[in-house]
Amino acid sequence: MALVMPEIDCTTFFDALNPRVRTRDKVSIEIDDHTYLPEGELLDGWLPRTREAFRLLARSAGEPARTYQSMGIVGCGPGVDAALAVELLDPTLLVLMDLRQDIVNIAVENVRRNCIIRPGNEVTGYESDLCGALRRMGKRVDLIYENLPNLPALKGLTLDHSALTASFYDDSTYAPIPKEYDRLMLGLHYRFLVEARECLEPGGQVISCVGGRVPFGAIESMFLKLGYRPSLLVTDIVRQFEAERLLPQYSYLEQQTGMKFRFLPLEAGKATFAQLRDAGVASGSIAEELHRRGAFIDAHDANVRQMLGKHIGVVGFVIQASLT
Repeated sequence: MALVMPEIDCTTFFDALNPRVRTRDKVSIEIDDHTYLPEGELLDGWLPRTREAFRLLARSAGEPARTYQSMGIVGCGPGVDAALAVELLDPTLLVLMDLRQDIVNIAVENVRRNCIIRPGNEVTGYESDLCGALRRMGKRVDLIYENLPNLPALKGLTLDHSALTASFYDDSTYAPIPKEYDRLMLGLHYRFLVEARECLEPGGQVISCVGGRVPFGAIESMFLKLGYRPSLLVTDIVRQFEAERLLPQYSYLEQQTGMKFRFLPLEAGKATFAQLRDAGVASGSIAEELHRRGAFIDAHDANVRQMLGKHIGVVGFVIQASLT
């Protein structure tokens, strides 16, 4: 008997792109225990911000000097972001990558079922740690998108479930990174940027989703140090999913290092963010204005609030960067 996987109806989420021509009338995403799409993600998570970022990219792609013929997605999950890429960016080649082949297979199938694939276009997928598949093939692409976890897994934590692999990564398999970025929990983004340099066509770009638990200036300096020209595509408030797992570790790190990470009570943070945006504060300045107003709470306070059943948020940065 064939295994029947649960499906999540994403039609309303894609209808926000109206008119749409590359996705089917009904968009239904199959998931299993290893594909991550938590309840609430389509409203408060990264996917709405990815949708906006791809929409902005599609506008720039219409300029004569900028097209995206090929694209890689690192950490593709069930493939919702890949379907967004087909609808908005229309790459001729779309390469999906994730840590498990079964995840990649589901993502590729979700894209093929829900998208209208034009003749000559190709959607393919590979088991891959970061950009490993592209590097093995010696393949270069125009655009690489990533939305990766920030926290290394604690010793003894087995990453055998989608919620865990979306939240943590196995740091023991990587070479050390500069301490200035390691202490900020930017390690996997740093390693992605290093690998992506080998996998971009001339003029190619990366799109990175990075939680603003630290000041944007620190994140920006990482891109600059690695030879990228970063710019902010989207700034918004993103719900902290898996808070019951993540916030205790961030709180522990605060105790050990003395530094403070930036979180927000979700609803109050969204309201203040909207006020600042409506007042004309530039997107690149909103996070620091939130800091100036004392809107941020540290991980300890955030953890206490989530234990009381409150939702927690972070400032989410979607960063576009090209090699210098």
